[in-house]
Amino acid sequence: MSLDGFVDAIATRTSKFDKQAIADTKRLVDFLSLPSDPEIGAGWDAFITSVQRPRAQANISKLMTMGLQTNGEMESKLGHYTTTLGH
Repeated sequence: MSLDGFVDAIATRTSKFDKQAIADTKRLVDFLSLPSDPEIGAGWDAFITSVQRPRAQANISKLMTMGLQTNGEMESKLGHYTTTLGH
């Protein structure tokens, strides 16, 4: 089975579950697994710092030229396109 088929099968199966049970389960999982606000803030700060570096800015510019945020093909295969940046 392809990944798309697998995801579709799980989505179809899950859509038949009791909606309130799903909501309650999500709330419990989020409560137990989400990082605290300070941890989220530290991660966000590290991300912003990393994308402001000159190399990251150059790569983002290349991706924008290649169609980032405008080309559906590129968006769906972003992993492929990002691997071409070093070439």
